[in-house]
Amino acid sequence: MPEGKPMSYFQPDDLLPENLERMVRDSEESLRRLADMTDELASITGKGASRSGMVGAVVDNGGRLDRIELEPRAMRLSSAELSEEIVEAVRVAQDSAQRQGEELLAQAMGGDAARFPLDLDALQRQTKDIQDSFTMTVESSLSEIERLTRRNDW
Repeated sequence: MPEGKPMSYFQPDDLLPENLERMVRDSEESLRRLADMTDELASITGKGASRSGMVGAVVDNGGRLDRIELEPRAMRLSSAELSEEIVEAVRVAQDSAQRQGEELLAQAMGGDAARFPLDLDALQRQTKDIQDSFTMTVESSLSEIERLTRRNDW
């Protein structure tokens, strides 16, 4: 695909004037559902704990660390042991956030969560590409309809 040009999901030749209104309604509904899903994805929080339960972690939807929770007895661990506990808790929290996102996407797409690896940035880019492609196609189709209407070729 050429740089800077959105991928085309719609072909102008496929658009008949009588179908444009239905397609616009359907596309607006799909984009609304996708926007709602994007908001839900953004609000995901993953929580995890180490096997011992002495360390807990909370991450945001991108897997970035939000907070670490330490039980007082964790302070008696060696630095190496505490480090391992923290890494384990963070990984569990990241896996939780990933799983929640995949489940949400699968639910919205009506499929298996394993088929939808979560990449919120890629999802937002793809949504914008779809919107741009649809807008360009509708504008092109409307221009063609106007041209034909002026020529009275109906």
